Amino acid sequence: MEGAWPSLKAWLIYWVFFVFEALCYIWLPGITVTGRPLPHEGGKQLDYYCSAVSSFYTTLIVAGALHFTGLFRLYTIIDEFGPLLSVAILSGFLVSIIAYASAIYRGAQHRMTGHIMYDFFMGAELNPRIFGILDFKMFFEVRLPWYILLLLSLGTAARQYELYGYVSGEGEECIISTWDMYYEKWGFMLIFWNLAGVPLSYCHCTIYLAYHHPDTYRWNR
Repeated sequence: MEGAWPSLKAWLIYWVFFVFEALCYIWLPGITVTGRPLPHEGGKQLDYYCSAVSSFYTTLIVAGALHFTGLFRLYTIIDEFGPLLSVAILSGFLVSIIAYASAIYRGAQHRMTGHIMYDFFMGAELNPRIFGILDFKMFFEVRLPWYILLLLSLGTAARQYELYGYVSGEGEECIISTWDMYYEKWGFMLIFWNLAGVPLSYCHCTIYLAYHHPDTYRWNR
């Protein structure tokens, strides 16, 4: 890996993936599950559309098609890791700022303390949504970071196969009742960590595999 300048190529890879997954969330088959009652909304219960299973397999099929047709080799993610990391970090800040400003502008803030740095970090809005179906917290927590981790792992496998000729050895609806979905607001903490922290720091073991010959970690030697 050389350099981490947020190149135009990295921006395109990251945000085309982002938009593609958002469309999968909305358009692909899924189930609708009711969330917990919200006291500040008079006990109102929101509907959550869960289509991660169909999105997961669609992502695998599309990624495989792009790789095997040569349109986008999966190991490009490994080659562009530095620029993608920078783009993810910048995106985490950018989306957090937009989310916070939008909530304040629309009067959608909830449980604010009056301390701007704390409120920015923890978020201003509890249930940010678009098109009435895409719940941002659900989308960020269930899709983006884990799919990126998966694609990074597949990219590493593709790179290993190219170099060495071989490769080293559901439950979406359950998240609805968790603390993240029920209580935490959509702010910098959730946005930044899901856009940049989870996918591009949890993968350090995968990145190690991508840059080291299997002989260096063959445990049964």
